Amino acid sequence: MPDKPEGPYMACHTSKDEQPYAYGVSGPGNGIGFYAWLGHPENTFESFAAAEQAARLMNLAFAQGKAARSREIRELIG
Repeated sequence: MPDKPEGPYMACHTSKDEQPYAYGVSGPGNGIGFYAWLGHPENTFESFAAAEQAARLMNLAFAQGKAARSREIRELIG
């Protein structure tokens, strides 16, 4: 399994430019990304490393869901 799985999620710095800084995960979905600190502070992290770890896990889950969906489609079309 790759160290950094491919997927739509990546760690980012949020728009909060004063201390304590907030880091997030950008990608599809509501409540994450650049403005997460404002509307969804529970979806932010105190360090960039923690945001990177969360993005890695989100990409792993995304890849697993994508693989499962591919299996289901192959079964349906025979």
